[in-house]
Amino acid sequence: MRHVLGRWIVGAAPRGSRAHLCGLLVLAGSLSTRVVAGGQQPQAVMIENFESGTLAGWSLTVTGSGGWFIYTNGATPPDPSKSDPNVPFNVPDPPQGKFAAVSDMNGPGTRILARDITLDGRYVLHLTLFYVNGANDFVSAKTLSHDAEDNQQFRIDLVKTSAAVDSLADGDVLANVFHTSPGDPRQRSPGDVSFDLSRWQGQTVRLRLASADNHGPLRVGVDDIRLEAIGR
Repeated sequence: MRHVLGRWIVGAAPRGSRAHLCGLLVLAGSLSTRVVAGGQQPQAVMIENFESGTLAGWSLTVTGSGGWFIYTNGATPPDPSKSDPNVPFNVPDPPQGKFAAVSDMNGPGTRILARDITLDGRYVLHLTLFYVNGANDFVSAKTLSHDAEDNQQFRIDLVKTSAAVDSLADGDVLANVFHTSPGDPRQRSPGDVSFDLSRWQGQTVRLRLASADNHGPLRVGVDDIRLEAIGR
C-alpha cells in the first residue's frame, strides 16, 4: 500500500515517485539517563515503563505523518486525528502496567524516539516490544527516510551521541538491537528483546527506536525498558 491524498493505495508506486512529506517535528533535545553506583547497585535499573503517562525524558523526531504516543487501550487510537481510519488502530494493550509507548499515523512517515544512557558498569538491556504491519511485507531500506525509496521497517539501535538522530552510517551505528526484515510476520506479539551493553561500560550511548513506513501503517510499541546488572 502507499498513501496518496490521505489514503493508502494498494500497489507499488512508480519508480522515482516520492511519498507525501508532511513536515518536520522535533520535540525536546538529547536527554540522558545516568546509571551510577551510589552504594549498593541494584540488580535491575528501570529506564522507562511509561507509567508517568508521558514521553518526558525522550527526544521525539518526526517527519511526515503521525508520531509516538502514550496509550492505554489497544483498540483506541491515542490521537484519532493522527490515526488512519481506513486501517483501524488495533494493537496489543500495554504489556505491563497501565501505559506504554506506541507509534500511530494517517500517512507515510518516519518516527524516532531517542534517549542517552550513561553506563557505569556492565549491563544487559531488556525491553518489551511489538508491532502490527498494515502492509504486505517489510522493506529494509538503507535509510530511515520515508520519501526517498520504498521503506517499511522498525529498528532499535545503539548510536553515537554525536551522530544525527536518523543516521544509519556504519560509523554512527554502534550496534543493532532489533530490526524487521523482508519476510517477517506482519505481527509480533509483545515479547522481550535483550542486548549486552558490556562493551560500552563507562560510556554514554544513545538508544534509538525508529520506524519508517510508506507502504501502509506500521504501528510499533515498546514498554518496560530496563538494565540488568552483570556480575554484581
